[in-house]
Amino acid sequence: MREEENHAPNLIKRVGTAAAVTALTLGTVGGATITALADTTTPGNGGTTPTTPEQPATDRTYTVTVGQTGVTLKKNAEGVYEATLDGYKGIPSDTLTATTTDDTGNPIAITIKGTLNTAEDTTVIGVVKQSGSITYTGAGADTSDGQPGDRLQLTVNYAQTVGEKVTLGKDDDNTEFKGGKATAKDATLDLKDKPDREDITLSDGTKLPITWGKAARTPDTEGNRITVTRTGKATGTVSVDKDGAKAEWPVEVDIKAVRYNTWAGTVNKTTKPFTVNKDGSLTLEYDTMDALPGDMSVTGGDRNLTIIPKIAKKSSATTDKLGVISVAGQSEYDSPAEGDQPAFKAAASFAYTVGKEITIKGDGGFKQDGGKYTASYDKFTLDNQNKPDGNDIALSDGTKATVKWDDKTTTVDKDNGKGGTAVYVRLHGTATGVIDVKDEATGEHQQETYLIDVTADRAQDKSLNMLTVTRTDAKGGKASIDMPGFDPAKHEYTLEALPYSTIGDAFTLSADTGVDATVSKPTLTLGAGSERIFHVTVNDVEYTVNVPFQSADIKADSKAKLEGIYVNYTGAATKGQLIDNWNPNRLDYTITLGADSKSPYVLPVAPEGVSIQAGDVTQSAQSSKQAWTVTYDATSESRTYTVTANRPVKTAVTEFKPADPIRQDGTVEPSDDQDASLASHGYVTADGKYTPVEGDEYTIPEGGTFSYEPKIGQSATVSSTHTAMTYEYTVTVLPKDMTGYPKQHTYKVTYLTKATHAAQLTGIGVDGKLIGGFDPAKHEYSTQVNDPNEWVVSPQYDKTAGMSVSTVKKGADATITVTSGDGLVSTTYRLHVTRKPFGGKGTVGVGGQLAQTGMSMGVISGILAAIVAVGILIWAVGGRYAKKGEHAPDAEPDDATAQSNDADKESESNPDD
Repeated sequence: MREEENHAPNLIKRVGTAAAVTALTLGTVGGATITALADTTTPGNGGTTPTTPEQPATDRTYTVTVGQTGVTLKKNAEGVYEATLDGYKGIPSDTLTATTTDDTGNPIAITIKGTLNTAEDTTVIGVVKQSGSITYTGAGADTSDGQPGDRLQLTVNYAQTVGEKVTLGKDDDNTEFKGGKATAKDATLDLKDKPDREDITLSDGTKLPITWGKAARTPDTEGNRITVTRTGKATGTVSVDKDGAKAEWPVEVDIKAVRYNTWAGTVNKTTKPFTVNKDGSLTLEYDTMDALPGDMSVTGGDRNLTIIPKIAKKSSATTDKLGVISVAGQSEYDSPAEGDQPAFKAAASFAYTVGKEITIKGDGGFKQDGGKYTASYDKFTLDNQNKPDGNDIALSDGTKATVKWDDKTTTVDKDNGKGGTAVYVRLHGTATGVIDVKDEATGEHQQETYLIDVTADRAQDKSLNMLTVTRTDAKGGKASIDMPGFDPAKHEYTLEALPYSTIGDAFTLSADTGVDATVSKPTLTLGAGSERIFHVTVNDVEYTVNVPFQSADIKADSKAKLEGIYVNYTGAATKGQLIDNWNPNRLDYTITLGADSKSPYVLPVAPEGVSIQAGDVTQSAQSSKQAWTVTYDATSESRTYTVTANRPVKTAVTEFKPADPIRQDGTVEPSDDQDASLASHGYVTADGKYTPVEGDEYTIPEGGTFSYEPKIGQSATVSSTHTAMTYEYTVTVLPKDMTGYPKQHTYKVTYLTKATHAAQLTGIGVDGKLIGGFDPAKHEYSTQVNDPNEWVVSPQYDKTAGMSVSTVKKGADATITVTSGDGLVSTTYRLHVTRKPFGGKGTVGVGGQLAQTGMSMGVISGILAAIVAVGILIWAVGGRYAKKGEHAPDAEPDDATAQSNDADKESESNPDD
């Protein structure tokens, strides 16, 4: 065969046969197998096919399939069928098949072969990159006339990537390897130096176990902490073995586990951080403490400990207060290093005072002067014999300082409190002592010497020192108010307005005067807004004291509010005029009545969705206060409104005036001419019997009169002041020797009368009806009402007796406390109510008890009428509703049962009777 035949020229001869034949192998040229398929027979003479001379074949197109890619080979100028396939992804086979058809359309397949030339890139861990080029060649069989067959050549440039890049896992922010090494995020050490990680997870899920080293501790002075570190290493292999790619990469991961130890010390509840030093020790210095530093509690790091202090230095000194010394010094704390525990050193300075200031009991303190503590004391008085009424001065620490008095008296001019001076007789003395003050904690102590300059004076005058108003609440509690800026030359005073809550209390006026002053019985009238106006004459000069009251406070807005409170001053049980100063958020109101005014009718009105419940009643001789609880039904939010009615009332207390003190004839000789003591004191009974009494405070039975007995030859005068039924008598006694010094004797007595000593009710009204079978000696009662949550209790009592009544109502229970006019007796009544069978709507209004509190003793026949006039109604609490603002019928209810009418919800009370 000629050399050109090896190039597989595209020459294929046509072969004819007499019948169809199967595929015929023509031959193999240059490693390529050419296969020809038989042509269809052509009918001819005798069934034979004529022979046709071979003709050169036309150019063909060969197709080669590489993987899923088809490639067409075309004939070039040199007669070779060729093509190049770039960018093939994958590794092709080293043997392919090229297909075409002959001139008659029969298929021809030629096998072409080549050698793979593949290069690998494994620089990325977990990824194998392969690339290369392969050239396939082959040729068809020579033709029958000796021409070479077709020559084929295909070049494929290929590449593939197998696997995915492997990094650290997401817990380590997918950190990449460099040179097969990477560093993981820091782990955390617990207090036992155990890391919170045991392996490293790679991005492909591979887990590499960590080998941890020992813990190391490094001081971090900048961060003020000790860093505890354990280093670890994890190693392993990443491999790829698929799709013809196979590779392994050794990997190594470094990691460290860290804990930061910070330490703090707590002393006397003060906590401060320790400072970390370069050598690993910890130090701390506290600010100066105001108490001796105690044990230090050290916390932080991997353990806690307690360090007991040592006092390194200390000192003490006196202060400007007797009985108090100052102590200063420094405590130090030292704990050496032990194992992993660092060394601790700390210091705490201290400066504090020890002891309690010693003063003259009830009279102020001492001043430091030249190493001594000095004070003055002028509370002693002299009797008419110039003898002090005491020799010992009580100190606040419970000790006493004994006075050494001078032998002679002197005279001095002193301010008499009225802008002038008066002559006083004075005896001078001194009291000294030594106080040893010791600090038990440090052992420090100081001795302090004191000196008290003492004077004892006496004087006699007709001065007016003070006017005092005494307020008494419904429970008998008392509070006194002195006139601000009092000056006897000023004859009228107005107190600062008192809280509105006190408008229902009782008030009295008393005068603090000298022994010779004359004081009239104070009179009381009511002014605008129930202002109390007192008049009293002292030393023939009239003084006026006005006691005003604040208006009710305006409260924050609330849905638990009334539409209004209406007052009918005619007493008719119909809706009257809006109460003065009405504001839905003003909760407390007052009504001022004249002595002869009719009992007004009070009607609280609530909008739909708001309910009213009558509450506590507080009564005194001059006033009564009724409370209503107003509730917003949707949320149960509630507030309390009150109305207080006042009218001037004369009582057994205000009208009581005892007889003038009775002087008994002297029958006892004085011990000497300077003796200014009384022989006795006490009272004369109603039947004229003189009864001496021991002690300075006592009671005098009804009809009795204070009495005293001077000694023979003495002269004596009596002055008095009083509060309610308690009188204070001052008896001034001049000795037989009239040039001697007088002496004053003070006695406090309480006069007893049947009226002012009584503390009992005469009846109890419930919802306008008296409880049957009432007995003042019986203190527990029960009755039935329409609604135990909405009912009214009306205590009945003798208003003229001066007693006060307080009523506290909680749900179905009421507690009524009655206090006598003299304040010595208190009686408590308790009432429990239950629901009536088929009970109607409740009662939340109250009636006449609001202004005429109680009733006269013995006037039992008037009780029922007064209670029925209460006019207790609840409007629009059941049945149909009328338009907002409609009034109730004018007719009064014929019993104490709650009524139901077509109007907004209203609660009525007729505050009188």
